[in-house]
Order: sequence, then C-alpha cells, then structure tokens
Amino acid sequence: MDFQYDSTRNPPAPFIELSVSDLRGLQQTKISFQLDTGSDFSALPAEVGLLQLPTVDRVTEGAFKPDPRVERRYAAYLEMPGGFSVLTKFLAWDEQYGLAGLDVPNQLRIILDGPRLQLTLEEP
Repeated sequence: MDFQYDSTRNPPAPFIELSVSDLRGLQQTKISFQLDTGSDFSALPAEVGLLQLPTVDRVTEGAFKPDPRVERRYAAYLEMPGGFSVLTKFLAWDEQYGLAGLDVPNQLRIILDGPRLQLTLEEP
C-alpha cells in the first residue's frame, strides 16, 4: 500500500494513519504516525492514555541530557493497512501525532521513496 509523505512538514516526512488498540482489543483510536527510522523509540500522544494501556517497563529518556528521566513505556497494538497488527511499546509525549520509531519498521517491509515523497508498506 502506498502513502504520500506529509509535504507540509519541512522537510517532508512519511506519515500514515494507524489504529491503536489496547491489548484486549476493547478500545481503539486512529492516530497519525510519523515513520522515523532514526528514532530508537515509539511514542503516542499523551491523551491516548485514555485507552488505559498497561505499563510494561521503564526506560531512561534523554540519557545524554543534563536531566535524564525514567519514563514508563506502554504496550499497544498498531493495526497496519492490510489488517495485520504489530505489538509495540510506546512512550507518551506531548505531540499531537504518534511516532513510529525503529522498532515498528523493523517488523515491516517498507520502501521510502524520497524523490517521489512516497511510503510503501508491505506485509512481512
């Protein structure tokens, strides 16, 4: 499935709308995600805490900054186009969109076509 980059961003970036659900599949919401293969974490907008996602572990965020913090990571399913789901761990952050860090694309077959500003997702 092909998706256009969000060209309103500078530089343009690959974004895709995905469904996020709790581990039992009882609650679900759609969120726009930036696919960022350079990020070592994935994140959800803080207000998605309404899904009552379980805390699965804690990680040190900003370890190389003067004031690193220990943050909770939450588990949720991302439903991909094509109907398959990926179990992912997320930090909460203050942006209005989600961030699909390296752990998400490592579970997928993706093609990033920068000149055409196009993202192609294929089921693994």
